[in-house]
Amino acid sequence: MKRLLTYALGLLLVSLSAQAAILRVNPNGSAPYTTIVAAYNAAVNGDTIVVSPGSYTDAFTSVKRVKIIGAGWELVNSYNIYFHTGSTGCALEGLRVNNNGAAQSLYGYNFADSLTFRRCYVYNNNVYPCFERQAGSSSKWVTFEDCIIHQAGNNALNADAIRTVQDSLVVRNCLITMATTQAATQTLLDGTPRFLTFVNNTMVNVREMFASPGNYGMYVANNIVWDWNSGGTWGSYSSSALFDYNTSATPVPPGTNGQTLAADPFVLYTEASNYEHGTSDLHLAAGSSLIDAGVPSLLDRDGSRSDLGIYGGPYQFVENGVPSYPFVTSIIAPAAIIAGDSLNVNTTGRVGPRY
Repeated sequence: MKRLLTYALGLLLVSLSAQAAILRVNPNGSAPYTTIVAAYNAAVNGDTIVVSPGSYTDAFTSVKRVKIIGAGWELVNSYNIYFHTGSTGCALEGLRVNNNGAAQSLYGYNFADSLTFRRCYVYNNNVYPCFERQAGSSSKWVTFEDCIIHQAGNNALNADAIRTVQDSLVVRNCLITMATTQAATQTLLDGTPRFLTFVNNTMVNVREMFASPGNYGMYVANNIVWDWNSGGTWGSYSSSALFDYNTSATPVPPGTNGQTLAADPFVLYTEASNYEHGTSDLHLAAGSSLIDAGVPSLLDRDGSRSDLGIYGGPYQFVENGVPSYPFVTSIIAPAAIIAGDSLNVNTTGRVGPRY
């Protein structure tokens, strides 16, 4: 079995190396690159940049198709990342992306297609959106999966969470939270997408859900909205939208099979403080009516009917943005061991390439 496992791992590494290079980043100098930008400059289309824990202060614009994978949003801090011509197919995973001054945290230019943001914490405390698509764009794909999108700008201007222009947009298993003080026009999703799938998300402290009128494909299901900001509303959306199995306090969700929330459904959420990263616990409390209450055909990973919110469905939220790419964040081993002893290793990550 050991030989078979070694052989299989060897084949996997050969396969990976044949497809693309893995460029490692560590600010302490133990890897070939000390900044994400340096690794990016050395990368070619199809390469993967694996980023060790640290804070990286260089904002940059990608014109290549690369995948950037951090050790998790609690461990890797980066600044604005933009995507220009040539960056189609780029993906970010396991990073916290903060805005650097008066700017969008993530920005897609006209020709940047098929962008994927997975297990990232996207934070902006200014008047710009967390993600924005350049005006005049059309027919592009963007996916947010298992992310926190936090628009924290307390101001009287229009600081949206996501601003789209004709994107086919997929948002699933994401926590989206807004500033405590919001302008009347501040919205979670602004603009008119070409198609929108919005499934198993949790929204707290939102004033307006959608400012996206028109007639386009729109599917909204298994979502929770709690703690409406003053004047909260589901807003404007596609005339052909399908809303199913969503829940919120008044105003109640549109569409079919909706629930009206009469009380806080979470393990720990304080309305006076709104979302507190590292403190709020948005798991559903034991006995919640939102457990096994989603679309009957959409199942949780254990095969049961989907719960509502970020921890339901087949793409359930992963704490701390730990990436799906295999590597080890830490190893737990016995305190006393000498040469020749057997060692059982339990990892709190996944085994894979070093930084």
